[in-house]
Amino acid sequence: MRDIIGTVLSSLCIVHCVLSAVLLVLGGTGVISATWHTSEIHLVFFLPVLLFATLSFPHARRQHGDKQPLLLGVIGLVLLTISLMLEMIWHLHVLETILTVIGGGILIYAHQMNRRLSALQPS
Repeated sequence: MRDIIGTVLSSLCIVHCVLSAVLLVLGGTGVISATWHTSEIHLVFFLPVLLFATLSFPHARRQHGDKQPLLLGVIGLVLLTISLMLEMIWHLHVLETILTVIGGGILIYAHQMNRRLSALQPS
């Protein structure tokens, strides 16, 4: 269940970033675009992703013994952390979006790998 929630949360990060970019390209202004792409919103997305990755990957590693999902999860989280810092400190929105999409995609892949490996283990 942790991996399903982690996958959904990572997917929401990607959707948020892509929609933010689309709003900016289409000239989205006003309250929606101003509140949709703030540091606080990024923290609201990032903290649950971090929580479920922390709960999911080490536990599953002990269960199935494969370190690859854990390593991919760490890489995805590092990319999300860097993208968050790029946005909050330097306001580099394009690079932040690219790194978030890549990091979120890696996290989704790692959570799905975790699910497959855990499903192979006897209960």
